[in-house]
Amino acid sequence: MSAKKISITTMALLMAASASSQDLFVKKSLFSQYEPATEKFQKIDTKNTVGDYPILKIGEEMQLMYSKVNYSTGVVVPLGRVAMFSERNKKYLVGLDITANLQQTNMSDWTDTPCKRENYLWKRSIGGEFKDVNCVTINHLVSFFSTPTGEFQQILVSMKDAGVEIPPTVLRTTFTRYEANGRRLVYVVDVNPEQYGVDRDATTPWGSNGWYKDFISRDPQRVEFLARLKKWAIDVQDRMDSAFKKDAKAFADLKPIHDYLTEKKAQTQGNAGDTQVVNLTTPSQQNKSE
Repeated sequence: MSAKKISITTMALLMAASASSQDLFVKKSLFSQYEPATEKFQKIDTKNTVGDYPILKIGEEMQLMYSKVNYSTGVVVPLGRVAMFSERNKKYLVGLDITANLQQTNMSDWTDTPCKRENYLWKRSIGGEFKDVNCVTINHLVSFFSTPTGEFQQILVSMKDAGVEIPPTVLRTTFTRYEANGRRLVYVVDVNPEQYGVDRDATTPWGSNGWYKDFISRDPQRVEFLARLKKWAIDVQDRMDSAFKKDAKAFADLKPIHDYLTEKKAQTQGNAGDTQVVNLTTPSQQNKSE
C-alpha cells in the first residue's frame, strides 16, 4: 500500500460496497483456492458474510483494513480473516476482526482453549471444553497498534496519514465458537473507552495498567464501562449458535454496541455498598466538550 496521504472517508465513498449481499471471500479455482473479494478501506455492507457466516452487528459504519486467506501449517481448512474499523471525528472508535473457516473437512479437534486463562477481566463459557466451544472473554490491550506486523504496518501509515487518532489502550472482547470438522468462527472486537468518556490510561506494561483486573475497581467509570460491555458480550454470545449455523439473521435483533455503552446514567455499587451515579458520555457529547 502506498504511504501517500489518503482520505479514508473519500476512499470508502469511491469504493462503496454493493447493496446486494456477498461473501468477502471467493473461490478462484476448483482446487479450493480462495481469495479476498474486497479492497482495503472499502465500506463494508453488514449483509455480507465471511465463509457464509454473518458479520457481527456493531452498528457503526465499518471500513475494511485487512483481508486474507490463511493456509497455516497444521490447519487443513482455509481460514478467511477480515479486519475492519470505524472512526468518529478522526478518532478510532471500534474494530472488528473476523476469522472463519471457508471449508469443512475431517480433522482433529482444535487445540486451543480460549476460556482457560484466569487473568481476564471477565470470561464466560457456555460450550464444551474441546469439541463444542462457545467462549467469550474481555481483557485490556495496551500499546494498541503501536508495533504492527506484516501488512498492518502499511495500514497504520495510511490511518495516520488520514488523521485517525489511535488510542494506546482498548478493551478487547473475543468470541470463539468452534466444533469438529474444521468449523471455526471468531469475532474480536476492540473498543476505545476514551470515546465514551473514560479517562485515557497509556500505562505499560499490561499488568500495571489501570484496566488490569486487580486495579479496575479503583475507577468507578471503568467498572461501569466494563459492566456495560459484559452485558453486550452476553447478548452476542447468546446468539453465537445461530451465527454458527450461518443464519443471516443471527444478530438482526441485537442492539448496536453504542446503545449498550452510552446510557446517560447508571448505578453501581461502591466498595462500602453505597450507590454511586456514574456518567458515561457518548462520542458526540465528548467531542462537544473538547
